[in-house]
Amino acid sequence: MSARTGHGPGLGPYEPIAIAPEPPDPATAASLLASYRADLAERFPGGFTLPPGWVAVASQLVPPNGAFLVVR
Repeated sequence: MSARTGHGPGLGPYEPIAIAPEPPDPATAASLLASYRADLAERFPGGFTLPPGWVAVASQLVPPNGAFLVVR
């Protein structure tokens, strides 16, 4: 995908980004998903927690079952 640039409503200029599928290797995926959950916990007034026992399974994050997309 190509990077998007421009201005958002009241947000200033967008930073260029690239979205691409990445292999969900355990260390990288765990780190990125932990950061994502922490970000959600800050954004929601009551916090954010996953259901008990929820785990991202690598086989669900690769074709043909899905994709692990990373924004850089």
